[in-house]
Amino acid sequence: MLKLAAACLFLLLAAISVAQAQEQQLPNNPMYFTRSSCDNAPKMLGLLTQKYGEELLFIGEGLTFDARSGQPFTGGMMFLTNQDTGTFSVVQVFADGVGCMIMNGREFTPYSGPPPWDKPKGEKG
Repeated sequence: MLKLAAACLFLLLAAISVAQAQEQQLPNNPMYFTRSSCDNAPKMLGLLTQKYGEELLFIGEGLTFDARSGQPFTGGMMFLTNQDTGTFSVVQVFADGVGCMIMNGREFTPYSGPPPWDKPKGEKG
């Protein structure tokens, strides 16, 4: 019984040491606090489709986190684009019907090259 307790203690200490070592090796990860424009989701989506001619390209579900408390919020994500003008919008829709503009912009173009994070070492661009 004493050997089992010692083995468990050893494994616990080893796991803590590995976790601390991994934590220390992480680069300095910046945290960005942003502001989103929010409104009734149907109203916001209607504006994007009517005024900017954007159409729903894809949807998904995901998490965002409260900037103050870190509390997670689940929500639907909608990516809209006008493929003629190149404008796009990313909207998160919450369970209460509120939609928040996460990002919008221009010059949306499909990407067909290799993943940009897979560039050979030393290659710029």
